[in-house]
Amino acid sequence: MVKPVIKAELSTFTRGIITEASVLNFPPEASLDEENFKINKDGSRDRRLGLDFEANHARISTDATIDEFPTLGTSTFRWTGANQDPLNEFVVVQFGSKLKVFDATKASISGEGFLGTVSIPVIDKTKVFTYAAVDGILVIASGVEEVFSVSYNGSSFSVTTNRLLVRDLWGVPETGGNDLNKRPTSLTQDHLYNLRNQGWGIPRKNSAGTLTDPISIFNAEYGVFPAPSEAVVSALQFQAGTTPFERIYPSMYNEVLGLNAPPAKGYFIIDALRRGTSRLSAAQANKTKFPSLVHASVGLNSDTTTQGCSLVAEYSGRVFYAGFGGNIADPISTSPALSSYILFSQLVKSQEDIVKCYQEGDPTSRENSDVIDTDGGFIRISGAKKILGMVALTDRLVILADNGVWALRGGSDFGFSATNYSVSRVSTFGCINSRSIVIENDKIYYWGDSGIFLIFKDQFGDLKVESITEQTIQKLYNSIPTTSKENSRGIYDPFEKSVRWLYSFDQNRTNNNQAFELILDVVLGAFTKNRFYATASESPDIVGYIPTSAFLTGDTEDTVIVPGEGVTLTVVVNGEPVVVEGGSRSSGVRSIKYVCAYGSDEFGNIGFTFGTLRNEKFKDWFTFNGVGVDAKAYLLTGAATAGDSSVAKQSPYLVTHFLRTESGVENVGGELVPRNQSGCQVRVQWDFTNTINSNKWGPLFQAYRYRQPFFIDNASSTFDS
Repeated sequence: MVKPVIKAELSTFTRGIITEASVLNFPPEASLDEENFKINKDGSRDRRLGLDFEANHARISTDATIDEFPTLGTSTFRWTGANQDPLNEFVVVQFGSKLKVFDATKASISGEGFLGTVSIPVIDKTKVFTYAAVDGILVIASGVEEVFSVSYNGSSFSVTTNRLLVRDLWGVPETGGNDLNKRPTSLTQDHLYNLRNQGWGIPRKNSAGTLTDPISIFNAEYGVFPAPSEAVVSALQFQAGTTPFERIYPSMYNEVLGLNAPPAKGYFIIDALRRGTSRLSAAQANKTKFPSLVHASVGLNSDTTTQGCSLVAEYSGRVFYAGFGGNIADPISTSPALSSYILFSQLVKSQEDIVKCYQEGDPTSRENSDVIDTDGGFIRISGAKKILGMVALTDRLVILADNGVWALRGGSDFGFSATNYSVSRVSTFGCINSRSIVIENDKIYYWGDSGIFLIFKDQFGDLKVESITEQTIQKLYNSIPTTSKENSRGIYDPFEKSVRWLYSFDQNRTNNNQAFELILDVVLGAFTKNRFYATASESPDIVGYIPTSAFLTGDTEDTVIVPGEGVTLTVVVNGEPVVVEGGSRSSGVRSIKYVCAYGSDEFGNIGFTFGTLRNEKFKDWFTFNGVGVDAKAYLLTGAATAGDSSVAKQSPYLVTHFLRTESGVENVGGELVPRNQSGCQVRVQWDFTNTINSNKWGPLFQAYRYRQPFFIDNASSTFDS
């Protein structure tokens, strides 16, 4: 019986890598594995261009030696609107305690855009910075006690060191017990501080009109001291006379004793981290300000949170701080666990507002105790263990912790304010790495322990979280080591509509290790993968991304350099630098570049520049040494059963379709040859075999070689068949 002949036309190949399908149900428009290919919207594939230094690049020193570099904290940020100028678009690159600032609008950012170095006073160079830009100021958090703000005046940068300030709404525990109505016979230091923090810190007039310590007035009347529940304002009244004045009527305190309600706290503004020492300093400063106060604070627990905020974000015109440590030195029972707290500044109107995480009005005052919309404060995220990221997403701030996702927003239809907000838990899928968080328009992507997750709004405007790897590349994601996931970093390219994540299997950057890139095409929902190869020695390393203004790659010439002993050397022949041509066969617009570290100078410091996918010879690091490394590409399709896996089939013909790559001619060794020649080798696997030892793999054969004749006279001739 003659078997029927059926054509299988596969012309839409846009689903990318799929690891979560069997050989019997594998989607024909996907691949089992592929590397160094770019999916086009029309279903075709392009081999990715070689990663090379940007055109007309310059080497910038990291100010770090080769021994320091492997553990150096690195980060990048796009700073827009510096100096309140909307035309300023800067790129900030961190290496240890140094920031390198560039103009992101320049074609060659390293060659033309370097603006200067900013030194941040952080001793521990392993700290990774996070950033927020507000009111033209760059705010930096790094996990140390201080936060830093960088200002630009149009020509130079300046750094201000600040500490986060809050009102003391906690107070200190009372040694006399928890009875709010007990009037102690002696004045302990903790009770004295609490009374001052509850409003007893301002001198009041006695019956003679003399400013006096209100605690002394109370003690003179009753022979004891005020109870924890007593507020000084409850006995303030005006005394009639020729010149009326407000005074304390101590007998009135007995009339309100027994309410059993703690009074408002927060007269003192203290350091959010060094609470104990700042309490004492604030009390002593208050005593200096008001000499008529008799009683003075002399000793309190240090009550110090040992790790400062490591996260900072701008939202609703304020600066938000999170990522505090959970360890407390010399704790007390009222010590806040700041690891689950978020502090937010007052509405930023000047640089001083950036660290004012408190209400402006005195909570213990009768006149201005109300919290107003523009005030700062703090919020406890109930249930959050370790907060790893904060991202402003349209009308809310998304908070990502290692054990889930929360959303902070205005409590009604109005925007966030100190008097109007709500916090809700969105998901239990936690985040593993803050630098893996990528925002794409109104969506957020992040890496977790069990997959890559997407945060998006449903049709009702509510946030939802779902895994985008569970049905696609879960096996591939599971194969990435945890340390690589924890050190990955991502970015969104709005022009190519792709989310990209860099990771490496070897975190020791001095080992010439290969880097990998996982790419998600957000239009197609397809994953692909890039591998960046290392040169034989002293290879450049990719340490991050930078977002830039849109650029279009084109033909360029670059000087060839080679690493020497402690210095980078330019290759010179007959007194002239050797140059190599570079370019791109693609006209696509891109807006990201790679941070490429390489070589050391005469001081032993590693240098860096920026790179792009632009080498049309498909060589990684071609400009680095004039040779480069072949960026090999491969693609493995899935099995095809044609709807019936029980019937043996034959494929006598395989017809492949390619776009011509030859774009011109060039002179090579005196011979005119086509420019951008290419080829594609193919082999066939059958009967579901996955090893060549099965003897069911066909031989490699060339599936593309342009054979039409072409007629040329010189190197400037058009390639025309």
